[in-house]
Amino acid sequence: MIHKTILTDNNLYSGIVKMPKGFEINPFELKGVILESEKNNMPIKNCKSLFRLNTYIIDFLRVKHNLNLTNKEFLGNYYKPQEITKNILQINHSEILDNPSHVMLYGIQAVDCFVRIHYQDLRSAPMFLDTQLKNNEFIFFPANLQYQISNMQTREHNFIQTITYNIFNNGG
Repeated sequence: MIHKTILTDNNLYSGIVKMPKGFEINPFELKGVILESEKNNMPIKNCKSLFRLNTYIIDFLRVKHNLNLTNKEFLGNYYKPQEITKNILQINHSEILDNPSHVMLYGIQAVDCFVRIHYQDLRSAPMFLDTQLKNNEFIFFPANLQYQISNMQTREHNFIQTITYNIFNNGG
């Protein structure tokens, strides 16, 4: 008999956020919260649209993919036209037990916006996946993977909401 044991699992989930009528996410509210946070050098404050987005992601991934999540941190950024970030990593190697398990990026205003996710194959060869992030779409992936964001258009800033999560089992 042969047994299979999966040692690592780097799943990426993505899709469109389909909110019910009357519960839509207001992109202007989310952009305002990000700008206010940046101006006052304060953490992102919770607002109705952020609450709705977070609830949608938690419920969607629980129902469709059996992932039980709790949110850890809310972050938000804007990217200048033609800006390409350095690699971003949402974990801190000196605080292993306090790190999130996953990252979710949500396109608030995302035109010609690309996310490059760095990972390794089974031979530890560096690889990457390029994916486009559009308005009202999300990408969800493990927090131990580095990523870059590229705003390839020349006219406007792109705004992205980031939420980090921890996965927990049904027992707690």
